[in-house]
Amino acid sequence: MQANILHAATLQTQSPLNTMSIRFYALDSPELMAMETNGHLLLVGTKEALEFCSPNVAFYVNCAVKVSYLEHTGLDPPAPLLRSVTSKLSPTFDTHSCLDTWVDVDGTVVRVTLGCLPSGPASRHNCPSKPHAVTDIVKSVASGEGTLRILITLAAADHAVALGTAVARAFPLYNHKSGNGKPLRKVEVVFNMTSAALATCMLVSGGITDETQKQQQQQQQQQVFDPSLTVLHKLQALSDGIQLCARLVDAPPNEMHTDAMVEEAGQVLHRLQKLKTQDNVTVTVIRGEELREKGFGGLYGVGKAAEHPPALVVLTLLPKVMGVGRGSGSSSGSISNSGKKDNTAGTSVVWVGKGIVYDTGGLSIKTKTGMPGMKRDMGGAAAILAAFEAAVRLGYHKGPLHAILCLAENSVAAKATRPDDIHEMYSGKTVEINNTDAEGRLVLGDGVAYAVKQLKPAVILDMATLTGAQGVATGKRHAALYCNNEALEEAVVAVGRATGDLAHALPYAPEFFQSEFRSAVADMKNSVANRENAQCSCAGQFVGAHIKEWVEGEGHGWVHVDMAYPVHNGERATGYGVNLLVGLLERL
Repeated sequence: MQANILHAATLQTQSPLNTMSIRFYALDSPELMAMETNGHLLLVGTKEALEFCSPNVAFYVNCAVKVSYLEHTGLDPPAPLLRSVTSKLSPTFDTHSCLDTWVDVDGTVVRVTLGCLPSGPASRHNCPSKPHAVTDIVKSVASGEGTLRILITLAAADHAVALGTAVARAFPLYNHKSGNGKPLRKVEVVFNMTSAALATCMLVSGGITDETQKQQQQQQQQQVFDPSLTVLHKLQALSDGIQLCARLVDAPPNEMHTDAMVEEAGQVLHRLQKLKTQDNVTVTVIRGEELREKGFGGLYGVGKAAEHPPALVVLTLLPKVMGVGRGSGSSSGSISNSGKKDNTAGTSVVWVGKGIVYDTGGLSIKTKTGMPGMKRDMGGAAAILAAFEAAVRLGYHKGPLHAILCLAENSVAAKATRPDDIHEMYSGKTVEINNTDAEGRLVLGDGVAYAVKQLKPAVILDMATLTGAQGVATGKRHAALYCNNEALEEAVVAVGRATGDLAHALPYAPEFFQSEFRSAVADMKNSVANRENAQCSCAGQFVGAHIKEWVEGEGHGWVHVDMAYPVHNGERATGYGVNLLVGLLERL
């Protein structure tokens, strides 16, 4: 691996962190057999699963210790107590239920919490394994010190990714409270399946039950990622990515400014260099006045007034060997000018992330209640950066992968963009500014245009906390999709249901939405004329207008993901997007 411009080894992250670790185990993992737990055991599952598992709690507390009482009697001494506690769990279709008790396991007193998932099957637009409830249950017992062992009772091996990563969402890393010097918190996530059983897990099965289809998708998964990695390796990479994404989003803007985000990209490169793979990973940065000189009128116009300059960061993975795994073969492939792959090429995928590190609204300034929380306006870029690292760790080798971070602070100062200004975008199109608080689409417009002009993609996915209208359209849990390709749209929805990063489609009808941006003096305005005409779709259409010819070209897939509300739950980031992005690589 080599750095193109950024020298990552000299960079340091300054954000304060909680000290904790999460590790994943199968029921027969050798490492687990050598551990003892004197801390806290959390059993999570449906009521039926808990009724089955709780009488055997001594085994789950410590697989290595032969419990003397069990040896002599064949019974688990806590069984009657735990059966009684389990019978008192009272979940409903939309709420979980938790109860606590203490049990004596071979002379060791252990705190046991039973976390019962909501009753009944999940609805058709929810993830079947209900990972949102797992996150809430784990959060309820997350505080404290020492080891927390979580036993997840899987109904199917394919639920492991959604439920395992749901645990990571419950443990945010960023914390700037004074006196934050607690000892390392260990979290051990154990699945009620052996390694062999977990090996049948697919990252994004989407609930496939047909065995032939399942075998075909397992083969597809092996063609995309390193086949030597187990589902536990995948869980570790995804969970680390979710926690990284959430840490970046939770950090305040006086720490996580544009320069700091560039440094974070450098740290990702530095960590990937340590893997010592044969893959070529580079990071390129275009920053400050260089953006203006190279024609990035949207990104430069949004960020030019801030103390820290705007930047376009491009992370690129060129696998040494495409489509056959690491370390075998020699062809690297190429993408033709038409965007179609040649006989030896992999599919070029480009992710573009909105990275507005703080959004005051600019001169169209937000209100005092509308501005707090705008540190999260870089959630799309954070997810893409974290997903890129996870994908490289997992040995993605199907083809070139590019991650573009469009970084800027929408600030108020003498140099700030004014309403009525006209910017010339990287696409060559001109935009009349009628709302400086519609800035995200400007930076994304430059990002996707750069992707088309410089990277020759077959698929572009842009991800952004773009509109308040997203919450109205698809709610707090589901991102909104604006997509030119029905098969791609269906794939994103299926991956979301399988991994817990839920998404739902918006109407895709450029002929109904482009007219909202009509301008008398430029190619378009940046904000709609009619705010009652599918604002979320319109915002996506503005982005797509800067790659119109490419979007209309044969075989090109573009999806715009607006995740303004799923990016956070209350005052904490969720790490939304990492599972969706990495999982989708299997389906392209």
